[in-house]
Amino acid sequence: MSTRQEKAGYTYTSILTNWAIHIAPLSDRDRVAFSELRPGLMPAVLTGQVVDDKAERFPSGSAMMTSLLVGFDFQSMSCISASGSTYQLVGRGDIQRSGIPSDYSQAVGETILRNRDVLSITGE
Repeated sequence: MSTRQEKAGYTYTSILTNWAIHIAPLSDRDRVAFSELRPGLMPAVLTGQVVDDKAERFPSGSAMMTSLLVGFDFQSMSCISASGSTYQLVGRGDIQRSGIPSDYSQAVGETILRNRDVLSITGE
């Protein structure tokens, strides 16, 4: 039995709400160095609150943070991490260009508070 969920032609490992994509603000020089050190990866991670985790790594309602991202697609509202997990983004979300959080639980809590007031980007 597969641990992934099929939806709209994509396979998802987890579904997240109160999500944020955190992008490290890099200079052009640092971006080139990063891409040489980590080819195929983005200087970004995803944090969020777990709605469902088919791989049973995280309990529903818990905060989590991915490994570095391979990519994200706002049309399908999904992200793929370097570990190969695919996340469907639902509800309100945000893009943060202030770097990778050191405390992902705090980052998710801040996103929840922001989402009460402002809608940045909405998934399904």
